[in-house]
Amino acid sequence: MGDLVQVDFNSINQNNDDHDDPSFVFDEEQTDPSNTDVLTNRVDQKQLEENVYKKTIRRIRHEYLRSKNYKKEKLYNIVKRLFDVSVAGSGITLFLPVFAGLSLLITLSDGGQPIFSQVRLGKNKKKLRIYKFRSMRMDSEDITKLLNPAQLKQFYTEYKVDNDPRITKIGKIIRKTSIDELPQLFNILEGDMSLIGPRPIVCGEMSHYSKKNLEKLLSVKPGLTGYWQAYARNKATYSDGLRQNMELYYVDNRSIGLDLKILVKTVISVVKQEGAQ
Repeated sequence: MGDLVQVDFNSINQNNDDHDDPSFVFDEEQTDPSNTDVLTNRVDQKQLEENVYKKTIRRIRHEYLRSKNYKKEKLYNIVKRLFDVSVAGSGITLFLPVFAGLSLLITLSDGGQPIFSQVRLGKNKKKLRIYKFRSMRMDSEDITKLLNPAQLKQFYTEYKVDNDPRITKIGKIIRKTSIDELPQLFNILEGDMSLIGPRPIVCGEMSHYSKKNLEKLLSVKPGLTGYWQAYARNKATYSDGLRQNMELYYVDNRSIGLDLKILVKTVISVVKQEGAQ
C-alpha cells in the first residue's frame, strides 16, 4: 500500500469559513434583473436597435427612389435627345431657303454679317456660342452711345431693353416672328442645347441667382424656348423674380408632358406674336 496522505482538516475548515466573509459575495447589482441601471441599459439597447432599423429602412427607400428617378431621368434624356435631333434636323432642312433669303436681306440692308453669335453658359457652366440672325445695328455693342440712362439701367438689370433703338427694321420683323432664334437649331443638333429648357444666360446674369439655384439652373441643357418664354416672355423680369422662379420651376418639374405643353404654347405665342419685341 502506498504512504498515507495526511490531510489538514483545519486548513479545509478555514477555507470554508471564507465563504462566510461578507466580502466574499456575488455582485447582486449585476445579477439582479430588477436593477434600474440594467433595465435602462436594456431599453437603451433596444432603442438603439430600433433607430438603426429605421435608418436602414429609410436608406433603402432613399436608394430605391434615387435609382428609380435616375432610370426615369435617363429615359427622359434619351427620348428628349431623339426628339431634339429629329426636330432640329427637320427644321434646318425645311427652313434652309428661309435661312438663305434672310441672310441675303440682312447683308443687303447694311452690309453687315447676317449671323450674330454670343458666348453664353450651358450645362454645367460650359461656355457655348449661340447663333442668331442679326437683328441689331452693327454698332449695337456701343450701348452708352445708343441707349439713354433709363434704357441703360434696364439693360444692366434685364439684359434687354423695351423698344430697343438698336433694332433694325428687318430686325423688328424677325423678332416679332422669333425667326431670329432659328439658327440655334444648329446648336441643338450639335448637342449644346435642347429644344425646350431654360434660356442660356450670359455671365452677367449669374448674379440674379443664389449659388444653389445657379447650380440647379445650369444642371440641364439650355433651350431654344422654355417655360418662361412660352408663358410669360417679356412680362417676366429678373427684378420681380418671376423669370428666375419660372426657369427653376421647369428644372424641378421637367418631363415629356411639360415639354410638349411648352412647345405648343410657344407655337401659339409666336403665331399671335404675344410679348415679342
